[in-house]
Amino acid sequence: MRAGRVFHVYYSVTHAVMFRRHVLAATFVLPHASNETRKSGELAKEYRLTCAKRAAADSKLYFFGAVGPYLFQRFKESFVFGFILNLSLPGMGHAYLRDYMFGVFIFLVMVIASIVFFFSFLVEIPLVVTAVLLGVPAVFYIFTFVDLRRSMKTKPGRAPRRGNTARLFLVIAFAGGLFLPLAPVNFLLRNLPAVYQVDDDNSEPVSAKGDIFFVNRAAYRANLFFLEQPYAFDVPERWDVVAFVDSGSNKQLGWVIGNGGETVSIENDSLFIDGSAVSGDPESMELRGHLPLTPVAAGAILIATLEKGAVVGAEQVSLRDVIGKARRLF
Repeated sequence: MRAGRVFHVYYSVTHAVMFRRHVLAATFVLPHASNETRKSGELAKEYRLTCAKRAAADSKLYFFGAVGPYLFQRFKESFVFGFILNLSLPGMGHAYLRDYMFGVFIFLVMVIASIVFFFSFLVEIPLVVTAVLLGVPAVFYIFTFVDLRRSMKTKPGRAPRRGNTARLFLVIAFAGGLFLPLAPVNFLLRNLPAVYQVDDDNSEPVSAKGDIFFVNRAAYRANLFFLEQPYAFDVPERWDVVAFVDSGSNKQLGWVIGNGGETVSIENDSLFIDGSAVSGDPESMELRGHLPLTPVAAGAILIATLEKGAVVGAEQVSLRDVIGKARRLF
C-alpha cells in the first residue's frame, strides 16, 4: 500500500511538472523565437496544438498509470468486488478469499438447485415440495453473501491477491455466469424482461398513450438451454394483458378474452364463452362493443382488438407469438 501511494505521488508531481513545461514553452519560448518563426502564424498554432496534445497525453498517462491502478487496488480488496464475484458465479467470492472448500461447496449446492429448478419445468411437482427444494438453496445463497462480508472483516491480515490474479478471478466469474448453462445469470439473460411503451390511446382502458409496461417473458414459458424452443408451462388466463407479435410482425399489447377450444362472442356488452355469459374481469374493465361468434383454435388465444376503449374485433394469436405477461409500471 505504501508503494502504491509513492507511485501515486510520483505521477502527480511528474504530471504537474510536464504540464507546466508545455504551458511555459507555449507562452514564453515561442514569442522569443526567431523572426521567421514569429511571422509564421501557422507554425505557432501547430506548436501550441502539439503542446496541448502532449498535455492531454500526460493526463491520460497520469490517470491510467497512477489513478487507475490505485483505484483497482482499493476495489479488489473491497466487499463489492467479492459481492460481484459471488453474484456472477456462486462460490467464486469465497474462492477469492482462499476459502476454496466452502467455495466449491457453494457452487455444488447451486448446481443441484439449478438442476431441480430446470427439472420442475418438465415434471409437475407439488408446490410445497418445489418451495422447499428451491427455497432452502435460495436462503443458503443469500447467507453466503453475509458470510462473505464477515470473512472479509474478520481476516484483515490475509495476504492480498495480486492485481493480475484479481482480474483473472473477475474474468472467470463473468465468463462462468454468462456461458455456464446452469448459472443463474445465464438463465436470467435468456429470459430477460422487456419494457414496452404504448404509442396510442386505442387500447383504453387496457392502456393509454405513454404508459410503460413491464413484460415478464417467463410468465408462460421459459427459454431453457437444453431445448431448441422455449418450453411452455402455462397459458394466459382470461383478462390477462399480454405482449405479443401480431400478423404484421409488430409488438402489441392485448387483452385476452378467449383460450384455445372455446367459442367466444360479445353481445350487449357481455362476454359469452360457449354460449354462457361470464363475469367481468378482476380489474373491472368496461367491456363495450360487439363480436360475432368466433371459435378459437387449439394452441392459440383470442385477443380483443380495441379502438378508443371499444371492442371492434379480435385476433387469434398463436401461443408461440406471445412474448409474456404485461403489467403497467406507470
